[in-house]
Amino acid sequence: METSVSYQQGDVVLIPWTGKPGTVIADRPLAVGEGHHEHVMVGDVTLREVEEDGVRSLLATVGVGGGQLVHRRTGGGEGEHGTIQVSPGIYRVGIVHEWDVWAHEAKQVVD
Repeated sequence: METSVSYQQGDVVLIPWTGKPGTVIADRPLAVGEGHHEHVMVGDVTLREVEEDGVRSLLATVGVGGGQLVHRRTGGGEGEHGTIQVSPGIYRVGIVHEWDVWAHEAKQVVD
């Protein structure tokens, strides 16, 4: 179930993972933005957590039934980003960063 395709929805990115499979954790949002929306995975998806070299990562394992990356308002309703169909595979969940040339630092993108 290996894939080479990455997905991005707003400030959330799913990057193919080939490391340890990790430990299953409770279902939760992948990211919560500014208190009014969240990014979640639905469908044939299991969330896992893995630690390698002292760095903890959130993983999304998408089974053969496929999954969807959904952006929704925390009070209910659809968010501003469309739903993305995600192919089977294991993905590391990341947050997009941008380089601020004036401040000479990386900053987390706020969605």
